[in-house]
Amino acid sequence: MKENQKYLHKLYPYTKLVYLLVTSVIAIISPSWIYNYVLFAILCIFAATGSDFKPFIKSLCKSVLFLFIMIFVLQSLFRSGEHVLFKVWIFSVKLEGVLYAANLCGILLVIASSFILFFQTTDLQDLILAMEKSGISPTVSYVVLSTVQMIPQTKKRSDAIMNAQQARGVETQGNLMTRIKAYIPMLAPLILSSFTGMEERALTLEARAFSLNRKKTNIHEIHEHPYDRRIKTVLYVILALAVIGRLTIWH
Repeated sequence: MKENQKYLHKLYPYTKLVYLLVTSVIAIISPSWIYNYVLFAILCIFAATGSDFKPFIKSLCKSVLFLFIMIFVLQSLFRSGEHVLFKVWIFSVKLEGVLYAANLCGILLVIASSFILFFQTTDLQDLILAMEKSGISPTVSYVVLSTVQMIPQTKKRSDAIMNAQQARGVETQGNLMTRIKAYIPMLAPLILSSFTGMEERALTLEARAFSLNRKKTNIHEIHEHPYDRRIKTVLYVILALAVIGRLTIWH
C-alpha cells in the first residue's frame, strides 16, 4: 500500500462495503429529501478530502445527470397534485411533483455517489483478497471479479475494433444513423473476441491449478486495522439509530 494514498484508499475493503450499505439504506429510509442532500454533501466532502474530487464529480455526472434531469421533468410535469407552481405551454409544474422528484433524485445521488466513491477508492484485488480472507470461496471471488471487469474489458475491445475500422476508412462519426451503421459490423468481432478471451482465461486458470482444493497464497497481502473495526462499529450504530428513528419517530 502506498504511503501517499489518501485515507479512504487505506481503509479495509469491507469497511467501505459497510459504509456503502449504511449510506444506501439511510438514503432509502430517509423521511425527507433534505437529509439525502445533506448526506450527499458529506459524501462530496469525503471525496474531496479522502480521494480525487474531479474524477468523482465527472463519473457522477456521466452516470446520473441525464436520469436526474428526466426524473425532474417527468415528475414535475405529469405527477398529479393540487399546488401548481407555474405552467409550461399545456403542462403544469406541480409542487407535489417537484418534491417527489427531489426525493427520488436525492436517493439516486446518495447511492450513485456511494458506489462511485467505493470503486474509486477500492482496488479490485484488495476486495477479492478481503472476500477470500473472510472465508468466501475463491471461485465466488473470481466470479465477482470477472463480472466487475467485464464492462471495462468490453469497452476496451470495442474501442480497439472501432479504431481498426477507422484505419480501414470506415465512417464512424456523424449523425445517429451513421454511427449505428458503424456499430452493427462491430458486434460480430466483439462477441468473438469476448469468447476468445473467456477461453484464454479458462486455460490460464487451469494452468495455475485454480480448481485445486488447497489453500491459496498471495504475494499481495492486506490487513484489517483496529481503526477499521472502530469505523465499522460507528457505522453500524448510525444505521441502527436511523432504522429505529424511521420506525418510531418518522413513521
